[in-house]
Amino acid sequence: MGRRGVGLRIAAAGVVMLRVSAAMAGDDVGASHPRAEAWVGVSAEPGSIWTYAGMTAPFRGDLWASGAFMRADAGFGRYEQSPSFTGRFVPHVSADVMIGYQTFVHSARFAFAVGPVLIDHDTASRVVAERGLRGGARALGEVYLPLGNRAFLSASADFATPFRTYSALAKVGFRLSDRVWIGPEIGASGDRAGDHLRLGLAAGAAVRNFEINAEAGATFTRGGKNGPYATLELRRRF
Repeated sequence: MGRRGVGLRIAAAGVVMLRVSAAMAGDDVGASHPRAEAWVGVSAEPGSIWTYAGMTAPFRGDLWASGAFMRADAGFGRYEQSPSFTGRFVPHVSADVMIGYQTFVHSARFAFAVGPVLIDHDTASRVVAERGLRGGARALGEVYLPLGNRAFLSASADFATPFRTYSALAKVGFRLSDRVWIGPEIGASGDRAGDHLRLGLAAGAAVRNFEINAEAGATFTRGGKNGPYATLELRRRF
């Protein structure tokens, strides 16, 4: 079994922070109308590292309004292949462009997107399930639910047909102030080569149109290495 990296969990989830950002920054949805949001980040766990970037832009030009939007994700990283094969690091790339629709119900946000995706595992092994460049479709769902005035639930899940790749991420955030939150998270990802589980703590801080998010905890991998993981992400609304 090949050792898959953290890549598609991150590129897929693109953490559901759109509505969270507004709430943390104390924005009035009716008064503040950012046109788009972009993000960059890096995530690492034993034997794997992943860098990623993405952007969401609504067609109506209002990030906080119900309607259609376009989303793009791209990422590059590498992961360590199982020692039973070559013991080398495998470059891993993914990219997608999706069209979606989001709707707001009071302070809750629900979104769905679908589009083409390319995934590449640049390995010379002819035995592993993940090998070569493949194209297909990807579907993504996101939910943000306020839990009273000082907490929220944020969740996302997606599936891509190349290598039957999936990921899911959920977190509960507790606001320490209008601009800072912290809370537990749980994530799962996998494909034909194996499955991964993450349990950890997430935190975020907002300054005007910028947001810094961090995650850390333990990762458990079937057929791979267990150990700590860490993610650092920067987001900007404009």
